[in-house]
This record gives sequence, structure tokens and C-alpha cells, in this order.
Amino acid sequence: MPAVCRPVLVVVLAALVLAGCAAVSDGPRLEACRAVLALLEPGSQVTAAEPPGLFGATVRLSYRDAQGEDLALACTFRSGARQDLALVLMAVEGEAFDGPVDRARLLWLSLALGLPRDGSAFAGGGDGGGEGFLQALAPDIALPDRVLYLLAQVNNGIVTACLYGLLAMGFTLVYAITGRINLALGGLYTVGAFAAGAVIAGLVMGGAWGVAGLIVLVLPAALVWGALAGWCLERTAFRRLHDAGTQAPLIASIGAALVFSEGFRVLTGARDLWPPPLFGDPYAVMEGVDLALHVSQAQPLVAALTLAVYLGLWRLLTATRLGRAQRACADDAAMARLVGIDVGRTIGVTFALAGACAGVAGMLVTVVYGGANFFMGWAVGVKALTAAVVGGIGSVPGAMLGGLVVGMTEALWTAYMPGEWRDVAVFALLIVFLVLKPRGFLGIARQQRD
Repeated sequence: MPAVCRPVLVVVLAALVLAGCAAVSDGPRLEACRAVLALLEPGSQVTAAEPPGLFGATVRLSYRDAQGEDLALACTFRSGARQDLALVLMAVEGEAFDGPVDRARLLWLSLALGLPRDGSAFAGGGDGGGEGFLQALAPDIALPDRVLYLLAQVNNGIVTACLYGLLAMGFTLVYAITGRINLALGGLYTVGAFAAGAVIAGLVMGGAWGVAGLIVLVLPAALVWGALAGWCLERTAFRRLHDAGTQAPLIASIGAALVFSEGFRVLTGARDLWPPPLFGDPYAVMEGVDLALHVSQAQPLVAALTLAVYLGLWRLLTATRLGRAQRACADDAAMARLVGIDVGRTIGVTFALAGACAGVAGMLVTVVYGGANFFMGWAVGVKALTAAVVGGIGSVPGAMLGGLVVGMTEALWTAYMPGEWRDVAVFALLIVFLVLKPRGFLGIARQQRD
């Protein structure tokens, strides 16, 4: 045999072997789909059957029902490398039904036919559409449900930790340069959420809502409006109070937060705004007996964007002229004026940067969770302040660390303790750190009056 023909022969033989394996595995799926049809359409007769093929997972049947009408049924089974779960029924669709069969009926069909069940199919998880890639990363990992439950809670806490970290960076920026707490950041968070919602509404009406619209229009809108609101807030409410030795700046920030909250209530009403979802169902990454670890499609976006904001701020503070001016104003504002630094402008830009961080956080909440309302900034703002204190207010790395601590505290408390006490636990953490470790993990020394 010529040498050039040998690779071709090997490929052909491999394809035949794979096709043979597929044919063997397709038989049980065909029989299972026939049994599903017998339960859903008694008295029907199958006229044609289409197996899923080499890499597919959907069996299609053509049949004639008891009234003599020709119809079709599709049974989608679990894909992936685990053969023991090849008969997990993920979806059933047919011309005789109004849309796909619901999850409760899928569960009933699996129980009635004795088919294996997958936690990701029935425990509120995704539809398995993105499972192939992630399953290929760890096809044979099977962890105990107790471990999977813990990993799921940690996974849930990542998005929350990122949101608190972004807002905590805003608190840190303002506090580092003024020595004051700006409680109006919760209002700027609401500004970012509503700005994102307004742009999303325009994109939906124009038929252009998608990932490209999110990156090109929604994110810049939330960032710009948050920064503009922060800059205007400093110019109108805080500029004359920076040197005040009383608690007037703190009281002014509370008033500003009320202005934002009540302003949105008057403009938009007390109802929640729900933009259409952008991301699909989460992917099942690891599986146990009754549970599965899912990863949302939005989580990598949230983590990447938060990391980008953190690295950008770190670069700005350590390697730019503005960063040097901010550090000089934070150390000694009077001396900074003497050497020619425009302290007022530097503080205004810092408020704008803090507003941009809050706006990005509000945008992420709107896109990921799909809701915005006039009151959304209050509790989140105080929790982000807790994150800033825990991490060490005045330190940008501390803000991220504090966001991680508070986010994970919320997630784990909700998982293992009474959920109604979650906020009590978070704010108790704030009190504990203020009393026992007021500098937080990475913070700077503060005066007693702070």
C-alpha cells in the first residue's frame, strides 16, 4: 500500500469506529424517545426516526397520532463525555404542544420511564446548551453534593463581591483625598443603573440589543453619567465643605443621596424597571448526585470588567500626573497648593472617578440581574462602605479585598444561616471592624474624629 494512502485509511477507519459507537449509543436514545411519545401521545404510530448523529444529542420522530394527523416530536438528551448520563432527558418539543415541555413534566417523564436524572436539568440550572466546552475541561469530575453546594455559594458571591468592590473603590478614592465619607455614592450607583436601562431600552426598540451594544453604548453611558453626576455633586454640594471641621460633608452626602433617590422616584415612579435579559442560562460545570455547579455567562464579564477598573485605577494612581496630584492632595492639600497643584480640580476629578466606579457597578446590576429602582442604592451603598472599612478605607487593593470579604459573607450566610439575618451579619461586621480593627486589613491610620 502506498505510504500516502495510510493516513487516509486510518482516518476512514477511525470515522467508521466512531460511527459504530454512535450507532450503539443512539439505540437507547431512540427507544427512550419512542417511550416518551407513547406517554405523551397514546395510540400514535412512529413513521420515521432520525437519530442524533455522531455529535448530536437530539432524536427526532415523525408520527401519526390517534386522529390520523402527521406530527413531529424532538427529544434532546444530555450531551458530553459521560456515558452514564447519556439518557438524561433535557428537553422535549413537539408540534402537538404549545412550546417545549415544562420542567415539571420532564421530571415526571424521567421518573415514569426510569431515566437517569441530572441535577442541572431539574434544579433550576441551564439547558445544557453550553455544556460541551466546559464539560470538556473536566469531563469526569464528580464531587460530593456538600462540596458542590459550597462551591456554588462561593461562585454566587463572586458577582456580589465585584459590585461591592467597585463601590468600595469609590468610597476609597473620596476618603483618601478628602478624609470624608461620601454616602451619596449609592445615588450615583442608581444613576448608572438607570442610564444603562435607558440605553438598553433604546437598543431594544432599535432591534440592536446585544453584547456589542452593551460594550459600545451601555457601558460608556453608565460610566459617563456616573462620572458627570459625581463631578456635579462635588461642585454643587461639597466644594465649600471640604475644609469644614464639622460633620457637614457627611450630612450633605446623606441629603444628596436622598435627592437622587426621590428624584428617580418622581421621574420614573416606584416600580422596578426590567430590561430584557442578555445572557442565557448558566452552564453546568461540575456534577454531583443531585446538584450541579453552574457558571453564569455574565460572571466572566463582571469579573473581567471589575479587574480592568481596578488595574486602570491602580495605574492612574501610581504612574500618571493626576495620580501624583491626588497623592499630594491626600498628604497635605495646603502644601499641594503651594507647589502649583489645582487642589479643587483634582478633588473634582476624584469625585468623577468615584462616580464612574459607582456607575459601572449600577450598570452591571442592571445587565446581570435585570432590575433597577429608585431605592436600590441605599442598602448597597452602606454594604459597600462596610467593604471599604473592612478592606481598609483609603486603600484601593483594600477596597477589592473588602468587597470579597463582604460578598462571600453574604453568600455563605445565606447558604448556611437564616437568610433574614444576612444584612444584620454584614452590618455587625462593620461594627466589629470599627471597634476592633478600624484600619481594616490594608488601611491607613486615621484620626479619632474620623
